Amino acid sequence: MEKLGTRILGFISNLIRGLLVGLFTGLAIFIFASTIHHAGEINEHYSFLYLLLPFGALLSMFIYRKFGSKMKKSTDFAIDEIQNLSSYQSKSDISPYSGIIGYLMSSMAHLLGASVGKEGVGVQIGIAVSSFLNDLENKVVQFFKGHVKDSRNYYLMCGASAAFGSLFGSPVAGVLFGTQFASPNITRLDAFLPCTIASFTAVIFTSILGSPVLQIPFYTPLSFSLENAIIIALFAIFIGLSSKLFCYSLELFKEKTAELFKKKVYLNVLFPSLLLVAVISTYYLLTGSFAFNGLGSNILFSSISGEVPLYAFILKMVLIFLSIASGFVGGEVVPLLVIGSSLGFSVATLLGFETSTFAVLGAIGMLSGGTNLPVVCFVLGLELFHYPDPMLLFIASALSYVASGNMSIYAHQKHKVL
Repeated sequence: MEKLGTRILGFISNLIRGLLVGLFTGLAIFIFASTIHHAGEINEHYSFLYLLLPFGALLSMFIYRKFGSKMKKSTDFAIDEIQNLSSYQSKSDISPYSGIIGYLMSSMAHLLGASVGKEGVGVQIGIAVSSFLNDLENKVVQFFKGHVKDSRNYYLMCGASAAFGSLFGSPVAGVLFGTQFASPNITRLDAFLPCTIASFTAVIFTSILGSPVLQIPFYTPLSFSLENAIIIALFAIFIGLSSKLFCYSLELFKEKTAELFKKKVYLNVLFPSLLLVAVISTYYLLTGSFAFNGLGSNILFSSISGEVPLYAFILKMVLIFLSIASGFVGGEVVPLLVIGSSLGFSVATLLGFETSTFAVLGAIGMLSGGTNLPVVCFVLGLELFHYPDPMLLFIASALSYVASGNMSIYAHQKHKVL
């Protein structure tokens, strides 16, 4: 009877926890996603704002030095805590201010046309909100002189689930992301209920509010056959190796640019930001277009529609490297989708295959390899990209992950079994 009472109490606690995190994170993500959307629109109308990118890089460096570099690392701290490996036990290590600063700096990056994503800061916002709610719960329990049972790692997983799910309008992918992103080899089934409630609540709430999400254009998918399965398997291995190269090159590029001016930290971001302006200016002078600035969702859509140049993935990758090296924040998930889709389009064009299918599977495969989350990406392919054949989609997600190894955009991920 006592065990039944404990289970019922646990169920109620998880229900309340998931609802609260889902509602508050959903509201925060709605504000964040709407701001990023409008910032991108402003940049499209006033594209020459890109000339202010060096100023933005210096301002971003100043803000993070002023408030502490740990404001950028809340996702790493959350991963450590979820793994129960963290040496960061003070409440200030995952501060609500990290979400606010991330929101402001990411909004500035998109306003100026930096090539960064949005889900990285979005997950930071979810983590900040859930950490705040965990601290609030502990204070309430202490006020009533109850026994404080720290549930921080559950809150953090719920926050990640709610943020990821609502950013893409993909509730099931959000659940799996929250329970797997810290340790890809393990699904935290003990947090499955609150993460499910948090993700679905956030997605429904942001949908009601009208939060902008990616709208994938119509495309022609491949149907399953032995020949197509072999072709997609080989393509997935290529994409997985490409994602590994992307992650490795990104880290190496950041490391080498930082070494150029070891004790002059502002020059560390000023130099790549000036290069970023130079590349954008050169491309504009040659083509009269700023199409590769900003989030890059237009490149993703155009790759699926078959309307991008063959060099699109190379140019976008250069802009992403320079933007991240300049200190601009946002995330790497959408950039991975953009590079994967444009690379898939180029491969299909050169080999004479259906470009839209390869653009979609290239996007999912690149993300799978870059995050080490093949099941999350498989479900994202079903929910966001609406790929009708789960077998080919699974082959693309699984083999891309296998080929990529353990290289990931989440540096603190643990790959060994706990």
